[in-house]
Amino acid sequence: EEKREQAASHLDQLNEQNKRLQHERDSMAKEMQRLKSEKQQLESREAEEERRRQERNQRHMQQLESQMRKRKIDQNKQLDLQRQLEAAERRVAELVPELDALKREAAKARASTEDRCDTTAST
Repeated sequence: EEKREQAASHLDQLNEQNKRLQHERDSMAKEMQRLKSEKQQLESREAEEERRRQERNQRHMQQLESQMRKRKIDQNKQLDLQRQLEAAERRVAELVPELDALKREAAKARASTEDRCDTTAST
């Protein structure tokens, strides 16, 4: 009878230990599930941040490319205007001697006309 009581007591102890171990296993399983869920949330958040970062970088690159295109267009316009200015300056330089010659001819014509007027007036 004493052996039966000892065996029953031992069985009760084993059952209690088994319950504790099962409870501990269940707690650990819940904790693992919580950690997995937290890990997935972190990975999801990191992926979203990475996507946003890449979008920002892409927008920035597009802005830089746009600015470079505008700058290139402005440089080409500036070069074109510079060429036009140089061509106009060359044309003016070509016209100056012609203008000087015309001024001399006009001065001669005025002088000749004044001489005729003086001669006519004195007669």
